[in-house]
Amino acid sequence: DASGYYRFYDVPSGDYSIVVGRYGDGASQGRLDFTFDGTNASRTANFDFTLSWITGHVYQANGTTPITNVSVYLAAGSDLLAETASDTNGAYRFALYATGTYAVLAINTNTMFAAQTGMTVAATGAVTVCNLSAPAAGLSVTVLNAAAQPVTNARVWLKCLADPTGEALKRFVTTAANGECSFGPLATGSYQVDVEAANYAWQRRTVTVSGAADTLVVTLDSGRILDGRVVDSNGLHISVQLDVCTLSNGVMLTTFTDTNGYYEFTSVPSGT
Repeated sequence: DASGYYRFYDVPSGDYSIVVGRYGDGASQGRLDFTFDGTNASRTANFDFTLSWITGHVYQANGTTPITNVSVYLAAGSDLLAETASDTNGAYRFALYATGTYAVLAINTNTMFAAQTGMTVAATGAVTVCNLSAPAAGLSVTVLNAAAQPVTNARVWLKCLADPTGEALKRFVTTAANGECSFGPLATGSYQVDVEAANYAWQRRTVTVSGAADTLVVTLDSGRILDGRVVDSNGLHISVQLDVCTLSNGVMLTTFTDTNGYYEFTSVPSGT
């Protein structure tokens, strides 16, 4: 609670561990192993920590004007550990119960900040400062069909390949009547672009963003239809999720069977 107290009720007899922080990090965080054998009605386990911190500010490109309400994530490897938002002064902070190597990732409605990876916190009580400034690069995407006509309302996903989690630094927009959409400001670097539109084959591209006016043109082919029905050994339909995968790109399309077990994919590209 607000005073740091915790309590577990109605604990049955058995062997337990109480871990403060992420379970699995062992002795690097607060941990107590104990046994409830039915003879003790309660047990007190107090923890006293010297916390480490990653803290900083989020600024506009000038490096001085704060940006409020930016989503800031803390990651270790591919795991997202915590999320916060920059305050009215652009400030954010994360409390760390364990030493280790971390990443700070930040994004808001329009801006995708550079991923700050490989941040080593080697000692308890350390304060690591990580200030973020808005980048200046950008990417415009034009989606066309095989006849070089614009594809309207195509969904275009952009994912930063420098994000170790693969989840924090991504967003999507839809194309306008002219088949165009844009992302930015962005940090320079490599990005994955996924494009999907009704009746067209899904497509994935990798692009390097190096300046404020980088462009990408994606031409979609007509989508192939893959359909069928899922039943059990008695011929009864089954409600399940199905994924279409390619050998090179992994899962690209997902759907579900209907109430009779039928499914349909309408945007399948050619391939294996």
